[in-house]
Amino acid sequence: MAAFSMRALAERLGVKTASLYAHIESMDALFTEIGLSALNDQKAAQLAAVEGKDGDAAVFALAESYRAFAKTHAALYQLIMQMPMGRDGRFAPPQP
Repeated sequence: MAAFSMRALAERLGVKTASLYAHIESMDALFTEIGLSALNDQKAAQLAAVEGKDGDAAVFALAESYRAFAKTHAALYQLIMQMPMGRDGRFAPPQP
């Protein structure tokens, strides 16, 4: 993610950099939203992988789905692993 810049994104989208900030407050916020979207995609793939399975078959399918997501979407997986867990209320564990 070090090579990413809001300026480069704006150029690719054909807009001014300042206009991006009307929609995204910062690069951290953008990366968080991309990470959340990637987590939703990963969750959907894992749920599909275990559907109709139980026991060891479900565990192995879940593990293979996790591994496949990480390999196929390496940059997104890296982003997920670097997300600021704990600093954002959306990532806090549910309270009992």
